[in-house]
Amino acid sequence: MTYIPSINIEHSIFDEKSYIITQNARCVVGSIINSFNSGIHSFNVIGSYGTGKSSFILALEHSLKN
Repeated sequence: MTYIPSINIEHSIFDEKSYIITQNARCVVGSIINSFNSGIHSFNVIGSYGTGKSSFILALEHSLKN
């Protein structure tokens, strides 16, 4: 696996083999699904620089499209 200093969600291509699903990512997906089902359709993903927010969004987009 190669280190990439940052992800650009508009220009980066999701690489399923290099994304590691963490327990925190699973919890966030669960929260988004529960909130969406209860009528909330806008979400913020907040975290420190370099914690994987953009990678998470690319993975979520990939999962939803497939």
